[in-house]
Amino acid sequence: MDHVVFAYSDVPHAYVMHLASRALAAGADFVLLGPQRTMLPACVPVIAVSAVRTGCGKSQTARWISRRLGPAGCASP
Repeated sequence: MDHVVFAYSDVPHAYVMHLASRALAAGADFVLLGPQRTMLPACVPVIAVSAVRTGCGKSQTARWISRRLGPAGCASP
């Protein structure tokens, strides 16, 4: 293995760095992809709902936003 790409969320920094150390000790490159490699372009305005942990209320927040934008014709079908 030459490259290890970490692509997961909701894990502590220390855990990610422990995995990085293991990959490097085995002789592989360890990579965290940045925004330019992971974000998609959009032709319309986008509202992102994110949080650093599970259970923070992302789904409820997204539904709340959708209920308010829907009557204005802004929410997706």
